[in-house]
Amino acid sequence: MKIIIKYTVICFIITVISISIYSRVTEITYENAIVKEETKDYTVFAKPDGTVITKTKISEKAVFADGTVIEFNHETGIKEALYKDGSKLIVDYPKGLRTSITADGVKQVFDYNGKTLYGDEIAEIRRKVQTDPVLVEFIFNPLNSDDLPDEITMKVFNKVFDVLYQKTATAKYENKNPLIIEMGYCHFGNYGKCYKTVNKIRVSFMQKGKVLKTFEGSSLLLKDDVKLKEFTDQIAEYFKGI
Repeated sequence: MKIIIKYTVICFIITVISISIYSRVTEITYENAIVKEETKDYTVFAKPDGTVITKTKISEKAVFADGTVIEFNHETGIKEALYKDGSKLIVDYPKGLRTSITADGVKQVFDYNGKTLYGDEIAEIRRKVQTDPVLVEFIFNPLNSDDLPDEITMKVFNKVFDVLYQKTATAKYENKNPLIIEMGYCHFGNYGKCYKTVNKIRVSFMQKGKVLKTFEGSSLLLKDDVKLKEFTDQIAEYFKGI
């Protein structure tokens, strides 16, 4: 009974921590902001609610009326928020990590890699293009994606697999090293390997962990059959030559 009560209390504390951190301001916005000072190096904005924002070519810093400070370095892709109670929020967009730290040092890390913006797990899809004389696999890699594959993405995936499979039917891939061909779907471009990459589908040829060649196309354009054929023809031609 004591163990159950203790477990319930711990869960409650963690929930309270999560709500207190994630319900706070985490973004720098310019709604209703006016320019108060401008130089060649920086611009200072002021908002009616008392927020003051200093913007440079590579960074933004907002100081809110309650003492909250948010800094975003666009070169590193890291945003840090410091709240008046001493707690922190650190978002490393390129690494896909969101870390909250309470004033007394309790840390929670959420890893967005392989998940959607809403925290949904993105499933891996794995198909064998060839097993003999050497393995060739085509994989939809969640770690190269930031959203669930939609109808267009699956259409591209199936078409790429078809052209790869057809090539091995006429000429086997005979390199001594196995070949991995990975596909990823970047929808939002907010974090991880999709950081700053919006509405793109990538297909990468990999051998012994090294990327040999990457093909990239717009998911908005690849819904067109002509564009899709051009994309898959390039992939098939490269596969034929390696």
